[in-house]
Amino acid sequence: MSAPTRTDAAALPAVPLPDAGQAREALRMRRMIYGHLRSRAVCAMAELGLADLLADEGPLGAPALAERTGADPALLTRLLRALAAFGALEATGPTPPVRYRLTPLGATLRSDAPGSALPTALLALSATGPAWQRLPRVVREGRPAYADEHRVDFFAHLDADPWLRDVFDRSQETGLALELRGVFDVLDLAGTGVVVDVGGGDGALLAGLLAARPGLRGVLVDRAAALPAARARFAAAGLAERCEAVEGDFFGTLPTGGDLYVLRHILHDWDDDSCVRLLRSCRAAMPPGARLALVDHMADPADDPERAEWGALMDLYMMTLFDGGRERGRAETEALLHRAGFTVTAVTRLPGGSAVVEARPARPVRQAPDAHDTDADRALDVVLHWMGGYLTRPHPELGRPGAVCPFVEPALRAGTVRTRTVRGITPDRAREELHALVDGLADELDTTDWAHSNRTLHTAVAVLPDLPRPLWRLLDETQAELKPALARRGLMLGQFHPDCPEPAARNPRFRVSRSPLPLLAMRRMALHDVLFLHRDPALFAEYRRRFGDRYARGAAVDPLFRQVYEEAEQAMSEGSGAR
Repeated sequence: MSAPTRTDAAALPAVPLPDAGQAREALRMRRMIYGHLRSRAVCAMAELGLADLLADEGPLGAPALAERTGADPALLTRLLRALAAFGALEATGPTPPVRYRLTPLGATLRSDAPGSALPTALLALSATGPAWQRLPRVVREGRPAYADEHRVDFFAHLDADPWLRDVFDRSQETGLALELRGVFDVLDLAGTGVVVDVGGGDGALLAGLLAARPGLRGVLVDRAAALPAARARFAAAGLAERCEAVEGDFFGTLPTGGDLYVLRHILHDWDDDSCVRLLRSCRAAMPPGARLALVDHMADPADDPERAEWGALMDLYMMTLFDGGRERGRAETEALLHRAGFTVTAVTRLPGGSAVVEARPARPVRQAPDAHDTDADRALDVVLHWMGGYLTRPHPELGRPGAVCPFVEPALRAGTVRTRTVRGITPDRAREELHALVDGLADELDTTDWAHSNRTLHTAVAVLPDLPRPLWRLLDETQAELKPALARRGLMLGQFHPDCPEPAARNPRFRVSRSPLPLLAMRRMALHDVLFLHRDPALFAEYRRRFGDRYARGAAVDPLFRQVYEEAEQAMSEGSGAR
């Protein structure tokens, strides 16, 4: 038999050969492809209870572990070797008999480990993992895979399976342990009397908050199947007298009277419209001065690689489980809150990829003509988004730093912007009807029980979504006609519409009052209104009567305001002398 000869490279099939960089990336991609096996190995370690066995009995060899778990010794040996290669275990020696012990990473699968990953692994093994396998189909068909895999949607599956409900609750609880300290550090609970935990599951978050703040009381709202575990937790923690667990649909009516409403990892289960409905339910239940806190994953593509990767994984997770479920970045989260009538007051990133988003109602519950008027809701959404975006931000053509309207953001934050839609303006009586509408807005300012005592923040807005374009000019004319009478009452009327010619005070070329829908907005006269009242002696006299002492005593005033005020005062004096 002749010796084997080396194959001539020229005789090999024409296979493209990668260079060193391409080969490195190809191997890296294969590791990603086979990464599912790493997950399965860790989940097998969880199901076999290896972490608890090794924690209780010290380093053990494969035969002993196989005996205790009922596993095949040879195959378990191979699994243990893989887990050691992945960093979850450590082999005590290179020669038999090899025994294995936990590494700090592997110890996170102990059932008693702080922040234990065990319930999450069991959940992935039994319920969520199979749906991940259908990801290509999810992407192609545009619907989640969980119901296809289990013949029932996720939450119905939890309600019907006590074991799965317990695993899910424990996964939520141990995940909370990773966030709770950060949540405590972020949320200012001073002055908070009642916390309402919306969709609070087994009560782990609410129990943690109440245990840390003895003066708090709590209300947990969730599906009926979640309440027994919550009540048991409150009783075991000695919190039963301070905490109530009630059945409720968070798309419907929620308990009223809370000072702080909390939603932890709730929004990522739902599509955008459902999130807005949920948030509006919270908004409707919240009394003046109440706050909202969202605790959720938050990842944007520009984040650091570790946070961005975690956010991407969680987004794929949601995609396979829920119809419309997704992880959102900061801008997307803030957009949902604006649509639902909230103003974001703070966003704080937590270690591990989550964030706490704090918000306050931007205004009282909408005064639409009909609570079920979807078109009115949509119109108010559009206007609120414009107010919370355009009016609260700087603009390069404004001619000064700061927001387009400096009062809008604090007014939204204080909940002192009242909005309503007005329909059916009669074309041949439009002028009279608009005058009557303005009178109503003025009365509203005087008769409303405002949530904040700062009168300069009180604002009444009437949106006219179906006002025909030829009548938009009447808004400009109405503002000019009624301006003197309103000024005598200390009120200012602003008109806004897509064609509004009103210029910015510092840049006459910038049409500052153009809005997506026609509307009228009324507020009380403020210091900066000298820019709008100085040209008319009668109007300026009303301004000087209210704010003249500020200038007379040399109080801090914008230099432009002072210049305009002094020029108007001089012109008024010269006019009086001429007469």
